[in-house]
Amino acid sequence: MALKEQYEQHPELTDIKCIFALENAKIAIKQKFGYAQNESVTDMEELQGIIDRCVTIGLERIEKMNS
Repeated sequence: MALKEQYEQHPELTDIKCIFALENAKIAIKQKFGYAQNESVTDMEELQGIIDRCVTIGLERIEKMNS
């Protein structure tokens, strides 16, 4: 659902940009745990919603697995 919302808000999104956002989300999650510090996460505005939502979901799942 979140990805659909991002497509609706940002009609310039392409599949390639979404894949790029998902790759950046993986880096962002790793950085939350102190890893991937030498990698950067894009600041492209149209990708931030995808990255933020993926990070939220990832952290929730990691927390669930740890409890």
